[in-house]
Amino acid sequence: MASPTSGGPYRPGTLTELINTLRLAWALIRDRRISPWLRFGIPALIAAYLFFPIDLLPDLAPGLGQLDDLAVIWLGLQMLLQLAPQDILAELRRRQRTTSMRDDADVVDATYRVIE
Repeated sequence: MASPTSGGPYRPGTLTELINTLRLAWALIRDRRISPWLRFGIPALIAAYLFFPIDLLPDLAPGLGQLDDLAVIWLGLQMLLQLAPQDILAELRRRQRTTSMRDDADVVDATYRVIE
């Protein structure tokens, strides 16, 4: 499986990885070092497709009409991750990992028993 920092397409295996990938995309959009085309252009194109009344797959059957919307969101996310400068992407990924490690440091695993 390729990671967002490698050259191939990234396919998250778990819901946590998907959430982390979405957080990474949000961090890329907010990062001022990224070109405005990536920061605003790709999300604007995705939003335009989602709100445009013509779909690739018509909404005839429940669920099928939303597949093209999900595909466009997924392709836009892939495009954002592929076109972003890899050094900035790696830096944001490292920052994301250290933040999640700090969050885990506040958790204390323990066992307990009730004394009556």
